[in-house]
Amino acid sequence: MMKKFLLVLLVFCCSYSLYAKEKQGNTIKEGILTDWVSQQEHPDIILDNDEHKEPEKDSFEAKFMNMLVVLGLLIGFMILASWALKKMMRTRVQQMNISSDIKLVETRHLSPRCTLYLVEIQGSSLLIAESPSTVSHIATFEITDS
Repeated sequence: MMKKFLLVLLVFCCSYSLYAKEKQGNTIKEGILTDWVSQQEHPDIILDNDEHKEPEKDSFEAKFMNMLVVLGLLIGFMILASWALKKMMRTRVQQMNISSDIKLVETRHLSPRCTLYLVEIQGSSLLIAESPSTVSHIATFEITDS
């Protein structure tokens, strides 16, 4: 749901940004046309466009939409980075399980501060509980091939 919302927000911001740039371009074209017409009417007057014109100020809407675009890109980058980190950690655990004698088979979080681990060591499985104060052995299981 969040990904769909961010995608819609990003598309909206990009389209509005393009609209604002096009609108600004039309304003500049109108100013150039006005300068050309006055030059035709009074050819002896030389217009220096760079010195006499005030710089155009961005409107509030354009700045706000620009801010939303940047915010959307930052949030998208953060989501992408968290996905990549999760994937890298998952593959790292899998690689460690292949090359090591101690293999972490499964992890189950019982609460934010209490976790169960199923660990395989030399043909037997150990169930270990971790809490903030202690780590304790719960049970040992022998692995049998069926």
